[in-house]
Amino acid sequence: MIALNSKPKVIFEHIESESIKFSDLAKSISTVGAYYPNFKNWLYFTFRKEMIEGKRSIIIARAGNSIAGLSLLKHSLDEKKICTFYVSPSYRGIGVGHQLMDASTSYLGDKDKDKDIAITVAEERNSELYPLLKSKGFSIENKVIGYYRENINEYFYSLK
Repeated sequence: MIALNSKPKVIFEHIESESIKFSDLAKSISTVGAYYPNFKNWLYFTFRKEMIEGKRSIIIARAGNSIAGLSLLKHSLDEKKICTFYVSPSYRGIGVGHQLMDASTSYLGDKDKDKDIAITVAEERNSELYPLLKSKGFSIENKVIGYYRENINEYFYSLK
């Protein structure tokens, strides 16, 4: 018997209003909090508030009832940024990250053509995300030690 590995069908949903249950969202990306102190507070009190104000949005990659990945986006007058980029471990290595990054940069690129798109990456995740970011045209602009956590590098990328 031959087992065929097929890619799951992934649907991308863009959410601009508070039509998502934030507790489900927080649970699906709970591991991100290890890299960013006070992440949950930021999600509930900064991101959510600015989402209501129209300054932030979410792109969710869904595979059936599961969240395969998501991108939390900022599109304010000051900045275009992928604040959080997450692909569930069971959906890594099958193209979901590439598709999600394309959806994220396409959306942000349509918002203000004169601004670069930014993303920062924790030191522990940089070697994993660097190939994806490089393939999409991002370049490292800066590396700051202690930006979010003491003695840990944060890598600053931009897409021009």
